[in-house]
Amino acid sequence: MVGVIWALENILKMHQENSVVIIYKNIENLHWLNEALLLQNLENRTGVKIKKIQVGQINYKCKMAQIIIFFDNNGHSKMEAK
Repeated sequence: MVGVIWALENILKMHQENSVVIIYKNIENLHWLNEALLLQNLENRTGVKIKKIQVGQINYKCKMAQIIIFFDNNGHSKMEAK
């Protein structure tokens, strides 16, 4: 019984999704035509395989945006999950 619970906990931990808020300073990439470029840029900067992104506040005056990135917690990333 203990072994089954331990195995289930490990399986659930492997598929846990994490998110991190990032301040992004290249708002030109936020256009839907540049989606692939945005994802590639964020993955290169963070070192994680991004599952999805959510754009929060955009400050056009400062040319910055708040982006939430979602990624799997597989333990192989350079970035610490929060």
